[in-house]
Amino acid sequence: MKLTALITIMGCFFSFSAGAATFYVSPQGNDSNNGTSPSTAWQTFGRVWSQQLAPGDKVLFQGGADFHGMLYLETRHGGTAQNPVTFGSYGQGRARILAGDSHGILVDNAGGLVIEDLVIQGSGFSTNSGDGLMLYAHSPELLPKVILRRLDVSGFGAAGESSGGNGLIAFGWRTDNITAGFDGLEVLDSVFHNNQRNGMLTWGHRPNAIRNVHVSHSIFHSNTGISGLSDPTGSGIVLGFVQNGIIEYCRAYNNGQANTNSAGPVGIWTYDSDNVVIQFNISHDNRSNGGDGGGFDIDGGATNCIIQYNYSYNNDGPGYLLAQYPGAPSFGNNIIRYNISQNDGRRNYGGIMVWAASDGNRVRDSIIHNNVVFMSPRASGNSSAFRMLGNAFSNIRVSNNLFITTGNNTRLVDGDSNTTTDRVLFQGNAYHHMTGTGAYRLGGNSYSSALNWSNATNQEKLNGAFAAFEGDPQLQGPLPAPQLTDTAQLASLVAYRLSDDSPLIDSGLDLQALFGIEMGGRDYFGGTAPLGSHPDVGIHEWNPSAPSTPTEVIIDNSDTTGVTITGSWTISTWGGGGSFYGADYLHDNNSGKGGKSVRYTPTLAAGTYEVYIRHTEGSNRASNVPIDITHANGTDYISLDQRTGGGQWVLLGTYTFNAGSDGNVLISNTGTNGFVIADAVKFTPGQTTPSEIIVDNSDNTGVQITGSWTSSTWDPGYHGSDYLHDGNSGKGSKSVRFTPELNAGTYDVFIRYTSNSNRASNVPIDITHAGGTDYISLDQRSGGGQWVLLGTYTFNAGTGGSVLISNAGTSGFVIADAVRFTSVP
Repeated sequence: MKLTALITIMGCFFSFSAGAATFYVSPQGNDSNNGTSPSTAWQTFGRVWSQQLAPGDKVLFQGGADFHGMLYLETRHGGTAQNPVTFGSYGQGRARILAGDSHGILVDNAGGLVIEDLVIQGSGFSTNSGDGLMLYAHSPELLPKVILRRLDVSGFGAAGESSGGNGLIAFGWRTDNITAGFDGLEVLDSVFHNNQRNGMLTWGHRPNAIRNVHVSHSIFHSNTGISGLSDPTGSGIVLGFVQNGIIEYCRAYNNGQANTNSAGPVGIWTYDSDNVVIQFNISHDNRSNGGDGGGFDIDGGATNCIIQYNYSYNNDGPGYLLAQYPGAPSFGNNIIRYNISQNDGRRNYGGIMVWAASDGNRVRDSIIHNNVVFMSPRASGNSSAFRMLGNAFSNIRVSNNLFITTGNNTRLVDGDSNTTTDRVLFQGNAYHHMTGTGAYRLGGNSYSSALNWSNATNQEKLNGAFAAFEGDPQLQGPLPAPQLTDTAQLASLVAYRLSDDSPLIDSGLDLQALFGIEMGGRDYFGGTAPLGSHPDVGIHEWNPSAPSTPTEVIIDNSDTTGVTITGSWTISTWGGGGSFYGADYLHDNNSGKGGKSVRYTPTLAAGTYEVYIRHTEGSNRASNVPIDITHANGTDYISLDQRTGGGQWVLLGTYTFNAGSDGNVLISNTGTNGFVIADAVKFTPGQTTPSEIIVDNSDNTGVQITGSWTSSTWDPGYHGSDYLHDGNSGKGSKSVRFTPELNAGTYDVFIRYTSNSNRASNVPIDITHAGGTDYISLDQRSGGGQWVLLGTYTFNAGTGGSVLISNAGTSGFVIADAVRFTSVP
């Protein structure tokens, strides 16, 4: 590959810095400045390029400002994995790199970098021919780790060129047989959207060029692909030539609609890679005008890769695919387990599919187990829950899966006329055709029942006996399940859990005992798997000691189980009749700060719960009680003002919990400024639809900040890590708009802020909804530290609704913290 005309720089002056330093860049700066403070900032990318940087240095661009052109970084701008050079923003908001028709950031053979808190935009598909971020390695050794976080990358296209159009591309290239690449690549909390070729792509000239990759909590959408090319385009995430990678808690959707190649795009996939794990993701509504257009894929040359605990729905192609392209390196030892496919294969193929181009280079030595596929008829043609295309397979085992179909044009199993009976082995699966007539097809022959299919083909046999189940699996339902868009709610898909009397309990094959196949240790919902005499079939391992359906759980300080008390607490009933829950409550006696805590640990069914806390109030209470909520996706931290809000259930938030007792709420007295109360905690089942969305001021999407706001943690009771205030200045010039992405429906809209006597009593709030815009004046001097209901409104699907907080005409400090949208049944 040639990199020509990368950048034109006037002059050749290089300056050097000793030790770690921070440099500032502003459109109002001057390149003759020293750059070491905002008041002496540089002005241009060219000045940044001319600077010799040292490990630990930072280059920060003015937040909210526009910088035109390409940021070009070379070896002298990199650091080390332990002491990287950071490029980011300072002040309020994120700096915007407006790349025009070129790359946004080109990293030419540099590693040891952190690139964060930037918006990177190309000029669009018709004019841009660059990549949002191009990370190019060509040294004879792997470059140190690059970390990319809190980025928004869009608008990059191919513009008639053979390259360009990726939101992110990371690759190693040399003309000899030495491996070039990166030893470490992290992509965190970022959005790659509306790019022409792909959202994210890694590849290399040689195997294992990109090592130790972690992609997490990021979104890849509306990367369209390109028509008329000989390569597949329009994928969300593609990991190629990777050794050791994880993709988790990501969402890929609405990608690939312009692709016309028969080897089409996929939402999230890997190829020519070893030891890649793809887990806890959602991939939906991906498209293709050629082949594929699926949700997830382990493709050609992949070895030792796992796809697990994901949700795929409404994709044009397969929800999950094992594939081997022509000329690929050897494929094998890959696993697809504990995933959901719902109404995939809307245009191509089936819910789960296997395919290889050549019998001499097969999809081989892999296992597909404990998945659920729900398949309804598509607009035209046949659809199938499991599809085998061709016959180039060896030692593919399909076990303990649940296949469900509806309608007359759906098949439970579909193998074309070239597929013989000995290449893919089905054992221990369950089949249910809810309505219409089901069918099984293999080698061009069709069968009306699993037993007939088994007798004719020797499938679904174990030691000569019929080993499948056909009939109603008695799931909790109803089906189809909600179409989630938030990976934090994956465990709320209780429709696919087994009911207490399901025939699939203990009916699966013990793959470890029979065949030495390790099953992963947990099911889709986080429960231990396997349990009982045999594993269960499907994604849920039924646990007789845990509730199967989410029910309300209250844990009181005086309970004998579920409460762990650290340090010396005092029992009290001083608050009087009814203000506390149960017989009494605990307080820390305003002493031993940092040494006392109470942990409330429920035993829950997997699902989404509203978490409430109860306390008694008083003027001597602490205003900054730290509350830690540990849930399925991590731990959230909340500061609670116990001077007010007592004697009632106070909502902390809505969270998803795994089955069992790994979630909890911890009340601590660390750093508190008064008496701390520990009374009771309540876990109330939430809706199984995407019931709640919270947009926080620090989120990297859904927040538009106008004017200069100040981040603060001074007053307690805020949501997330901080809140914003307007400094009681610039009245009429500052606003924060909170824009959620919602399903169509009716929502209660809440706002959160911190209270103080210096707050404005007349904060204007505009709520834009399906019926227009409502205007509310809010008194922020009181009522803070909790979710305050603004009203109930109907919203259209998408991002047309919003809540705008302004400081126009206000009489004091204005707070912008967070807004919550809770679905109303």
